[in-house]
Amino acid sequence: MRFLIPAVLVLLGPITSSLIMENSNACLVFGRGADVKSTEIIIQHKSLSKEGPSYSLRIDGNDGNVEYNGLSNVKTLGKQNSKISTDDLNRIIQEFQESYFFYLKDSYGSSNKTNSQHQQQQGDQVSVSLRLGDRYKNVIYTEESNVPLTLKRLVKEIEKTTNTDKLSATGSRT
Repeated sequence: MRFLIPAVLVLLGPITSSLIMENSNACLVFGRGADVKSTEIIIQHKSLSKEGPSYSLRIDGNDGNVEYNGLSNVKTLGKQNSKISTDDLNRIIQEFQESYFFYLKDSYGSSNKTNSQHQQQQGDQVSVSLRLGDRYKNVIYTEESNVPLTLKRLVKEIEKTTNTDKLSATGSRT
């Protein structure tokens, strides 16, 4: 049943899928049964070419604290702290749900290159992790990989909501 839900959702479309999500175990992951206070979201950008921005972003669902750490090639180096509202956090969690985050592959990268060739030719590697209650998922992808656009949009929206896009040198390069 767990693997059947995403297939059914894709076939039936967004209106029906939200109804199915309301009445399935997915509600325990994202809906009313989820403990938002135990939520932790981490995004890490790593420049594999050493030319792009490298930074991390952590959101703590307990208090809405956001910790940005600029590592290299960013407008703001070092740690910066800010806060997002509960409404913003809930909206971000909803966007994770809409991207079917827990059903994504763990890694998206080029399969036709060796690791050394792959790392030399790629600009950025992005890691997105979500802890929601007792569920945890981490997805890693590279700039040129065939990653779902919903995941790229999710990262951009999180960076915009937390103002991380203004702290990095060129905005989100996902």
